[in-house]
Amino acid sequence: MKNLALKTQFSPNPMAEIAAISSVLSSQQLERSDALNFIVERACSLTGASGGALALQEQGEIVCLASSGQAPPLNSRLRPESGISGECLRTGRSLLCEDTHTDARVDREVCDALGIRATAVVPLGTGTQATGLLEVFAREPHVFRNDHIGILRTLGEIAMEQVHEADDKSSSSGPSERKPPQHDFGVKDQPQHK
Repeated sequence: MKNLALKTQFSPNPMAEIAAISSVLSSQQLERSDALNFIVERACSLTGASGGALALQEQGEIVCLASSGQAPPLNSRLRPESGISGECLRTGRSLLCEDTHTDARVDREVCDALGIRATAVVPLGTGTQATGLLEVFAREPHVFRNDHIGILRTLGEIAMEQVHEADDKSSSSGPSERKPPQHDFGVKDQPQHK
């Protein structure tokens, strides 16, 4: 990944930092994966998360395309029929889980295996159709608040702009040069993210 150490100082004001993030992304020619990873890293920083992930629909599956810290690995598949992440995708609603030990929407075993005690998740997409999500995770319960949802929504909009720009570039340059991975390495059999 391209080194994105910022020359500017980020403000403790989240909206000022989001403006700086947007400025960095618009001024640099980043690959889609680099831009999405940068957004996930900043989402973690702005919310105090120990990890984060961004997943989008690709070839009929929801696939983790960016991951930082304590989070599901890249290319892991999300099961939209279960868990809080699946509920976010199915309903198109932003959701908070204050404590994975007391919230019935999560798979406690999976969360414990990943060391996750709290999560905040927002849907990505246009209109009411969620085609992905941006989610942050914490090792401790009661970390996330409603204002974190607002930050994630704004970062999610920036992420979708990056995706659309990358899609526009690839469609204007002819057939896609991106090739599907040749090996799945059993990713589908790994514990699914909740």
